[in-house]
Amino acid sequence: MDYYNILDIDYGASSDEIKKSYYFLSRKYHPDKNPIDKQNECTKKMQDINAAYDVLSDFKKKKLYDTSLTFLKDNNNFNSFILENNVYDFTELPKHAINFV
Repeated sequence: MDYYNILDIDYGASSDEIKKSYYFLSRKYHPDKNPIDKQNECTKKMQDINAAYDVLSDFKKKKLYDTSLTFLKDNNNFNSFILENNVYDFTELPKHAINFV
């Protein structure tokens, strides 16, 4: 899952840009602000938006996430790895991983 893509921001976006995008998308996709037939889709989208914001708004989580993206891009495995495994859930990192950064 590409958190930058979810929040529709550039890599290396500032904390203000991250926050601005999060608030904009939260209002746009909030299930209570959308028709009933789109609530399930919006709920899923909001979960992704919240997960992306949780990681990108926290300095240590963002640094670890960015380091992982750089490693995967440098090894030409970025797209296939993300699409095939979808293992990048940085919302609940172990304490030792956060303290390492």
